[in-house]
Amino acid sequence: AERGSLLHEVFQVFIDKACAEKIKPGSEEEKEAINKILGDVVKKYKEAVPPPSEIIFENEYTQLKRDVLIFLKINKELATTLVGSELCFGENKEDAVKIPLGNGKSILLRGKIDRVDLAKPSVYHVWDYKTGGSYLYDERGYVAGGEQIQHALYAVAAEEILKKSGKDKNLQVAQSGYLLPTEKGTRDGKGGIFPRPTADRERWQAALNKLLDVIGNGAFIVGS
Repeated sequence: AERGSLLHEVFQVFIDKACAEKIKPGSEEEKEAINKILGDVVKKYKEAVPPPSEIIFENEYTQLKRDVLIFLKINKELATTLVGSELCFGENKEDAVKIPLGNGKSILLRGKIDRVDLAKPSVYHVWDYKTGGSYLYDERGYVAGGEQIQHALYAVAAEEILKKSGKDKNLQVAQSGYLLPTEKGTRDGKGGIFPRPTADRERWQAALNKLLDVIGNGAFIVGS
């Protein structure tokens, strides 16, 4: 039940290390680094949540080793430069990002962006990890009937945060989406990369406004 959180932690630690030490994608150093990180995180989780048996533990650990190799493969296919991970914002009201809804309205957003990549000078991509299957992210439309708005909101948030950091006032987040860096997530042969363009602001604003209207009228949608 904790494998999603475990993998998120492994990816975060790896990205921080890869950025700091400029580890070359596709190198043996990269494989050694992520396997070492995986081993350390697994040890911590094993102590906190003892497995029911050593056989179950070894099976899970073997699967996790395969999953982190999928993660490295996806990183190479993206052909971008890792910039950062676990970008938190909005823990305090002053740090929340204002999301425009159109017609002069806005909401304040808080969250945590899994990763930010540099695609080319002044152009960034934002990604969120999903460790389940790919069904929900494949060919379901730009916002999947209002069920997938996270990518759009995080693109707006990342762009504002990066600009405030003084990196580049003219930068843009040109793409956001979902990465499924596990064997389960790539089982359909789609490669585990599900990008969403960020230019279509009116579509996600319309979907978000409808959701807020529903909530404002006292109805709360139960997630599946």
